[in-house]
Amino acid sequence: MIFALLLSSCLVGCSQKDKAQQKPLVVQTLEQKAQYAIARGLALNLQKDGASLDAEVLAAAFKDVLLGQPSRLTEQEMNQAMAELQTKLEKKIRRAKKFQQQKPII
Repeated sequence: MIFALLLSSCLVGCSQKDKAQQKPLVVQTLEQKAQYAIARGLALNLQKDGASLDAEVLAAAFKDVLLGQPSRLTEQEMNQAMAELQTKLEKKIRRAKKFQQQKPII
């Protein structure tokens, strides 16, 4: 879960591109299917943990790494964002647990 919290710091909001602008992705080879499964599983886990996902930001980070591009954020900016988001999510979890404890049992 900590990994999901840290990774989710890169993801803000939830943007949806106009579906008419997107060309359909064809996933055919074993490698493509495995890569799709990994990415889908990661996104589902992040979503389950309450992360808001921005597909464009996520894709940009993957593309930057895979194409050898420099990071758009400094190491300090990434560390600060991850720490702040982790704190925010931990507070949210504590509030939810507190609410559950106060909820009367019927």
